[in-house]
Amino acid sequence: MNTDRPAVSTIRVSDHQQAQIIKQLDAAATSSGHVDRRRHERVALPENIKLTVRIKQVGGTEAVFAVRCRNLSEGGLGFLHGAFVHPGSKCVATFQTPQGEQHSVTGTTKHCEYVTSGVHDVGMVFDSLFDLDGFLDGIADDEAGPRTSTRTKPIVRLRGRVLLIDDSTAARRLV
Repeated sequence: MNTDRPAVSTIRVSDHQQAQIIKQLDAAATSSGHVDRRRHERVALPENIKLTVRIKQVGGTEAVFAVRCRNLSEGGLGFLHGAFVHPGSKCVATFQTPQGEQHSVTGTTKHCEYVTSGVHDVGMVFDSLFDLDGFLDGIADDEAGPRTSTRTKPIVRLRGRVLLIDDSTAARRLV
């Protein structure tokens, strides 16, 4: 999937209204009977992270959208979008940190539900598990680091797969 068009937002409500919609959806989700069946813990994406999603609809149209993240887990992503997204559409979600680092993950839309005022709640399932702890720890490390140019070596993030022999929190951080 490649398109050179810049990301556009199709959500036509204010940031305050978006926050209210997310609050209502989260309240409904915590009272749902499906909470106990979730395989992955969901967390909110930090406010300073930009999220764009490249969507290739089932019919073949493709575009890049700036969306509002609702929640994130190792297995998927929930976001608000201003138009209907067909379930089964292929997606590439790209997270961009304030330092300009980009992290992309591929997946497929699982559901799309109309909420209000042209806003849709979209659920995306990742093709493979996303290292959520490593991603969030990396953001915290970047924010804790010095903001001046006194670093002697640039931070290098490698992409790849790592086999964990000891699946503990300390081992994941070490990797």
